[in-house]
Amino acid sequence: MAQNMIETASDAAFGTASTTARSDTRYTSVAMILHWIIAAAILFQLASGWWMHEAGDEGGTFIFILFQVHKTAGITVLALTLMRIVWRLAHPTPPLPAGMSLFERLAAHGAHIGLYALMILVPLSGWAMVSVSPTGVPTYYLLLESLPFSHLPIDVSDQKIAEERLIFVHMVLAYTMGALMLAHVAAALKHQFISRDGLLMRMIPGSGLPVASAARPVVGIVAFTLGATLIAGGIVAGRANAPETTIEAATQSLGDWQVDAANSTLGFVVEFSGKPVDGGFAQWTADITFEPDQLEQSRAEIVVQTASVTINDSNLNGQAAGSDGFASDDHPDAVFVSEDFAQNPDGGYLANGTLTIRGISVPLTLNFTFEETDGVAQVAGSGDVDRLAFGIGQSNASNEGWLKFPVEIVFDLTASRAKDPESGS
Repeated sequence: MAQNMIETASDAAFGTASTTARSDTRYTSVAMILHWIIAAAILFQLASGWWMHEAGDEGGTFIFILFQVHKTAGITVLALTLMRIVWRLAHPTPPLPAGMSLFERLAAHGAHIGLYALMILVPLSGWAMVSVSPTGVPTYYLLLESLPFSHLPIDVSDQKIAEERLIFVHMVLAYTMGALMLAHVAAALKHQFISRDGLLMRMIPGSGLPVASAARPVVGIVAFTLGATLIAGGIVAGRANAPETTIEAATQSLGDWQVDAANSTLGFVVEFSGKPVDGGFAQWTADITFEPDQLEQSRAEIVVQTASVTINDSNLNGQAAGSDGFASDDHPDAVFVSEDFAQNPDGGYLANGTLTIRGISVPLTLNFTFEETDGVAQVAGSGDVDRLAFGIGQSNASNEGWLKFPVEIVFDLTASRAKDPESGS
């Protein structure tokens, strides 16, 4: 009698109706669908999370796309879990089999509470982890531009510490969820094949059919969920790599040449996640004195406002001007100066100079062509630098797993000879 009283109190505390108070022995269709969709998504999350952790930077392009899908699925699990909790509060669960002992009842209730808590805490910890990461990759979700708190503007050293701690928390919570899921599955199989009390059938659509037939709807739901998750993640990954707005140069030219801003570009190309990504600057000035037959008197100084950087990949674009990128707050200008011009034996010209970014100066040689027609010159060229030489990506991309070291500086300028203020020509 005492045990019956305790079991009744336990059922009441955990929202489970007694067998006499409720005759319904199956979950609702909505509860079943949410259960299996969430279960499929969690299994995908556990597998993909483990693989990403083991592969590390060797995963290349695929691991980057999988990371986007993983974030999408995690937020989906969080949203569906909240929906399921609301549904459960409005629709009491069917009673546990009468033959279950007090220990089994408490274990079942405890496991369910633990799983619900983890289905909320694991996505939230992942959300927090990517939000404090100095990588600054935006967290997109389907049609939303970005999720709230998708990037927190704190000092990069604090970001690294917070990220490392949250990675540990996220992993511990995920492994705990995996262990609880295994225990949950083992208990369900025990009830189905040893106790034979029909507990598992409460969550199987078409439970009046044989087990093999009844499982078919579940397989369909799982397959649909995995497919939808991958498609949604693909959309997110595509959005994350969608080109940004067109780069427009806004220059103010000095010296002997006046640069045509509308028809000039100054930018760079870097390989990110296995593909070339281009970027450029909206604000820069050019002080150029150049004559093909007077190279010893030629000089060029290009000053770029690094905060005006735009990269045609939103993942890089969000962090380019930050502390692990150009550090624009502390170093607003990048400057290239050359007073050493030479003829290139292969054709064209060489500008040997110094590029200063983040207060660090590195030698740089630009190879370019110069063609003048009726006082209008077309100048196009390029030069290669190592981003790590300036400390760019030192914290978040210290190897070439996702972001390659070489950066190609490219420019295509249209300029006309500046007018002589005295002669007016």
